[in-house]
Amino acid sequence: MLNQNGLVPVWGAPHHEDVVTAETVRPSGTARTAPVAPRRPAAAVTVPVSPECRVDVDAVESRLWWLLVARLPAELAGSLRPDVVVAAVRRATDLALRDLHGLVARDPAAISAAYALTSYVCFRAVASHRLAHELHRLADREPASAELLRGAARGLAERTKVETGVEIHPAARIGARFVLDHGVGTVIGETAVVGEDCYVLQGVVLGSVGIADNPTGPRHPTVGDRVEIGSFVRVLGPVTVGSDCVLDPHTVVTTDVPAGSRVRLVTQHQVTSGTEATWVAGVRLCRGRVTVWGSDLAGVTPQLLEPDGTVVELRVAVRSEERLEAELPSHLGAVAGDLLLVEEGERCRRARVRLTHQWAERQHRSCATCPRREDVR
Repeated sequence: MLNQNGLVPVWGAPHHEDVVTAETVRPSGTARTAPVAPRRPAAAVTVPVSPECRVDVDAVESRLWWLLVARLPAELAGSLRPDVVVAAVRRATDLALRDLHGLVARDPAAISAAYALTSYVCFRAVASHRLAHELHRLADREPASAELLRGAARGLAERTKVETGVEIHPAARIGARFVLDHGVGTVIGETAVVGEDCYVLQGVVLGSVGIADNPTGPRHPTVGDRVEIGSFVRVLGPVTVGSDCVLDPHTVVTTDVPAGSRVRLVTQHQVTSGTEATWVAGVRLCRGRVTVWGSDLAGVTPQLLEPDGTVVELRVAVRSEERLEAELPSHLGAVAGDLLLVEEGERCRRARVRLTHQWAERQHRSCATCPRREDVR
């Protein structure tokens, strides 16, 4: 790519004896070279990535370096000091290298770092985000070129979206050893924060609740460390997903999820529960009552969380370890809400089940002995 002066930017290899150089090479072949950043001496280091393979880290790192250099926007050449750009690429390379080794360690199909680097489009998306994020961060330290840097970072993110099907805003903060597997259709918003050692599949959206006219402040999720997110999961709004959580495929999360929880979709009902024994297998509305099937239900108290935030405790009609039946308030026909199963005592944990108008209608129609919804009180 040529800049406005007809020069090709060459930012230097990642490892030299003592100094990394940045050259601007004219098409005729003449070059100017200037030292820009000290580096450690070159040394090939081999580390075990999996029991089956060992990887030459220097060789892979060098290829990753040149991959990111090739994605540098041409308009940056001549607009910033070479040492500033080299430092940004170095930081992006270091983070992307950790992501690459995390991918190889956790995905059995990635047989080596070199194999994943050359063939995994999803990793290219993550590596490109590392570079775009560093360019976006530079805007705060280089106010004279802030608009140029933010535009270059967003342009790189947009090109990556077209090439890979993955859209990650340059301002999104993602921790080390981030693995994006498959990746197509995944969207991560501007104010999203993702912790370390997270594993994300395709079609995941870390977005905002609203469609238009969203606030400019924090509006995207914060995800803790070691979180696994299945395909087509939607995490919406400024909610917090605690560390060590698992979000099963196709779940929709709009409330905080405690650390160590698993969110799963059970038939028509989405259930969030912790690591204790209580779990919900099914829920049914009939004759003004809600019936819950599962295990360890004897010690829970059913409550209804209404849309306005009011919590109403439900009167229990039938209680056992595997079945809980409670009477619903008379106005459920007009207002939907969340069924909360609150466990008293030290554990103090909630399992949340969403009750919606459409679901309630379908449940009543499917029951031959159940009166019409407007008659249910």
